[in-house]
Amino acid sequence: MRIGFITTDNRDHCRQYDLPYPYFGPAPEAILAGLMNIPSLEIHIISCTQVRMSSPAKLSDNTWFHSLYVPKIGWLRTGYI
Repeated sequence: MRIGFITTDNRDHCRQYDLPYPYFGPAPEAILAGLMNIPSLEIHIISCTQVRMSSPAKLSDNTWFHSLYVPKIGWLRTGYI
């Protein structure tokens, strides 16, 4: 079974772009830790960032990480004003 997990990469949120691995906060980390222990699952974590960062393709044997760069215009901050 495949699971898509959409969450924020806290490296972008905390502006720590030089860290080699993503981190997600306590709640998503706890859910992912439980899911990573089930080998029959295929987990794909999807995260959007404002800065291009190097990220590992896999976080564990059954967990892939997809970091998607979205330019500033894609965040529409000023569009709501």
